[in-house]
Amino acid sequence: MGRPSTIALVILLAFPNSVFSYPPGHYSALRAPDLSKVNIEFSERVTSGDAARDYAEMLAKPQIGQPTACSFGGSPGYQCVQKGSAFFPNTYFLPPFPLVLPQRVPPERGFPKPKFSWVPVHEAQGGLQKVAEWQDLARRGKGFACGGPECIVIIATHFKRETLSETVLESCLVYNIVGTRGAPWDCRAIAILGVEHTWVYAYVSYEDVHPAPPVFDFDLRLVEDPLPPISSVLTAAQNALETPPLNLIAEKITSSAVAGNGQYRVSSVLPGWHELVTVRADIDDECDGCLGVKIFTTLYVNRQNTDRPEDWHLPSERQGQTYLNAVRHSFKQPLQSLCTNSKWTDDRTLVCGVPAPHR
Repeated sequence: MGRPSTIALVILLAFPNSVFSYPPGHYSALRAPDLSKVNIEFSERVTSGDAARDYAEMLAKPQIGQPTACSFGGSPGYQCVQKGSAFFPNTYFLPPFPLVLPQRVPPERGFPKPKFSWVPVHEAQGGLQKVAEWQDLARRGKGFACGGPECIVIIATHFKRETLSETVLESCLVYNIVGTRGAPWDCRAIAILGVEHTWVYAYVSYEDVHPAPPVFDFDLRLVEDPLPPISSVLTAAQNALETPPLNLIAEKITSSAVAGNGQYRVSSVLPGWHELVTVRADIDDECDGCLGVKIFTTLYVNRQNTDRPEDWHLPSERQGQTYLNAVRHSFKQPLQSLCTNSKWTDDRTLVCGVPAPHR
């Protein structure tokens, strides 16, 4: 569960309650949460050595072809090699490479699959300036590049082990919902500041392929003819997030998604633990005659509710499964209220309009 695959422990130290509030329908990057005192440790750390190996592997596979002038995100000034069809070519950039946060890749024609690689900072367009901007954002701890309630934050992590002394900059997503901040998720390393070298995670190519489907914790299906409007399903999902046992602060974040946050509180699902959690539900018409509800959950727990990094951590496998079971159960009754004579045919499928049994 959860998407912060490289994060093992997290402690957030400086979030007074109700630091900001938004007028209805308005979100401001200037009033995003202060994350400057976040302390993150990684279970799978990325080091300069890892970056150097990644760079060497890229150099071992040179792109042969005639370089041409190309653009990135509508901005000209890049050189690339293009292969494949003229309409949707695969594009391989040449140094200096574009720099873009992985969560904000600009759209391209077709179905591009972007590829990033570690490169020396001087081989990225405006690399030194961009790293300085990221460091400043990490120091200020403010969200930016907000899209609705979803903002990006830059978090700096300092490692010092024997001969290794490095700083890793991470870009993470965070939801700001009705004055509450959720758990940082989808965190990606974007820069490594070592003693001898600085590396950045640059955009090196994209290929015209269908993207992999999103990874979610579980999904539910609502089968009915006619189907209820998506807005009604969103309302039911928001009710599931806001009522016991989840009791999250929730709101609709897009026309087809709702999310809820629980901020540094005693967990009603995991007795004796404190939690920082974000749960998101996406609604889609995945098939004829059915709607899908895909659930994404990011959870951190703390036994003592202290401010030590080693006390906030990802849940154990058993805790994670317990939480997911609670989320799944919370959604069933609100979804069932959308129809009459319904029946759960399995753990994920609700069929509406089932004939009532004869008496």
